[in-house]
Amino acid sequence: MKERILYESEDLIAVDKLGGEPVVKDLSGDIPLSEKIAEYEGSPVFPLHRIDRPVSGVVLFAKNREAAAYYSKVFKNRETGKIYLAATENCPSRKKGELNGWIKVSPKRNKAYYSEEKGGKAKNAETRYAVIDEIDRYFLIALQPETGRHHQLRAQLSFLGCPVKGDVKYGARRKNKDRAIHLHAWSLSIGEKGSREILKINAPLPDDPVWNAFDSELLKKPGEAQQLLFSGEEE
Repeated sequence: MKERILYESEDLIAVDKLGGEPVVKDLSGDIPLSEKIAEYEGSPVFPLHRIDRPVSGVVLFAKNREAAAYYSKVFKNRETGKIYLAATENCPSRKKGELNGWIKVSPKRNKAYYSEEKGGKAKNAETRYAVIDEIDRYFLIALQPETGRHHQLRAQLSFLGCPVKGDVKYGARRKNKDRAIHLHAWSLSIGEKGSREILKINAPLPDDPVWNAFDSELLKKPGEAQQLLFSGEEE
């Protein structure tokens, strides 16, 4: 577990979640990340947010109840910055843009549906995106979600005709051999309690042939990524 810790303080611990690993206990019976960290720390931890089980990357936990209460409000009020990276087989018609539409969730299917038109109990879903690299068969897309809806990025990329590699639920042709999909929570920024400093945490891409093939210069600048990726006009 030690090698997967991205940041640790008196109040917080950030861990690089593996694709296919649950954050909290689910019906599978697999040991969740929260329990692994609690065993490592020797005391309970409190997840401040979730990422889907097949997704890899940064997950932040509080180490005490006071910090959990404080940072839970920060996440609820959307006072955080997040950037995800996705590998897709197709490229969007516009290489940079914004998706501002609506998501409706089917609990029975555990699936989200994105539309540009509001309907029923749909909730607003906003994401900015930019294509930052391409290799022989895949494109690398950076995404900055402004909302946190169920399966938001997966549904929106499917809407664009660019499902995440391995994400058969949302239109990928083949699943990956493991439980992961090629969607990675790459960067998380959040204001530190009692400070004006902004904490920026980055999770390196998984060691995988597709991820390893991308070599965009932007991958070397996670601290500057938000400004570099999403400034300027839509293309």
